[in-house]
Amino acid sequence: MDQGTLLSQVVKSIAHLKESQESQQKALEELTQQMNSLASSYDSLTRSQCRPRENSPDGSVNCNGCIHICTPHLEFPKFNGKDPRGWIYKAQQFFLYYQTPPQDQLLISSIYMEGRALAWYMWMDNSGALTSWEAFTKALEIRFGPSPFYDPVEALIKLTQTATVEDFQSHFEFIANRTKDLPEPFMIGCFINGLREDIRLTVKMFKPTTLSSAFVLARMQEEKCLAEAKLSG
Repeated sequence: MDQGTLLSQVVKSIAHLKESQESQQKALEELTQQMNSLASSYDSLTRSQCRPRENSPDGSVNCNGCIHICTPHLEFPKFNGKDPRGWIYKAQQFFLYYQTPPQDQLLISSIYMEGRALAWYMWMDNSGALTSWEAFTKALEIRFGPSPFYDPVEALIKLTQTATVEDFQSHFEFIANRTKDLPEPFMIGCFINGLREDIRLTVKMFKPTTLSSAFVLARMQEEKCLAEAKLSG
């Protein structure tokens, strides 16, 4: 093979190789463009799906620019005639959370009545006495709440510890929720005076200025008394 023929073949091979490289580069650029387009579309879709809902409680978490909704599922409370004020409070919180229309509140409540509460509701509903949520809650408290002669302030003053401090505190808080605008020093005095004597004297000595500190001191003194009882036993 002469040098001219060899040179011609080398030139053709170089040209073919260059053409192949250009084709591969073009294919690579097209693939990169498609991947970028796909990534952009996916990002837009993700942001659209993660956008917080309007008029909903703020339960969102921001993570790398994406808003994730964390909305818990709440169950409406059932009512069997006990603690009407506590049930009304929970029902109102439920309606507030889900922004329940006023016209639906009575219907939802009726589904969750049980036992004697259900029998009462059916009788009141048939008589046409339940015209609104406000009328319903007022009638509910009259029927299942304490006697009209019940005085929560008097009950708070007379309350005494008969079991653990935790049990006494629970009873105290339950009654205190029925009072209104009582000064905290008065509440502290009622709580301390109702404590067992071996706990009351120590708590009183520390002169707590808040109910929370009185609760803590009472529990600490109770633990101290229990520890001393074990050692002496």
